[in-house]
Amino acid sequence: MAVLYERFRAAGPTGEGRRLRERGDIVLGWLVKLALILAVVGVIAYDAFAIAYNHVATSDDARSVADAASDVLILKNASKKVAIESAEERAESRGVDFSVDELIINRDGSVQVTVHRSVDTIVTKYLGPLSDYTTSTQTYTTAPLR
Repeated sequence: MAVLYERFRAAGPTGEGRRLRERGDIVLGWLVKLALILAVVGVIAYDAFAIAYNHVATSDDARSVADAASDVLILKNASKKVAIESAEERAESRGVDFSVDELIINRDGSVQVTVHRSVDTIVTKYLGPLSDYTTSTQTYTTAPLR
């Protein structure tokens, strides 16, 4: 009977059992905090990477759309209307927004185009001043004909 009493007393509110439970609670608390910090850092990293990638990809897409119009003008000796249609098709296939008003065919044969793309982020799109970074606008001008 004395053995049971000693075990009960050790597991009581001031005994060693309580100290072991407190250590477990401390470890669990730190794990929760660590998980929350990693989640916040992960969301911030994802949004930053998505915005950076969108900016680079939109720049490449502007070049591609301008080159499509320029190639039709140079290689096929086509009209401006056909060049605009070619640029529209390329913009659609690359997933960028583009309007005919943003394509300029200069007298020297160079083509200037402006394209827009929005990226879907987790948090940044909901933050007022930072939401502007979710849309990238890029302009590219091809080399003039010689």
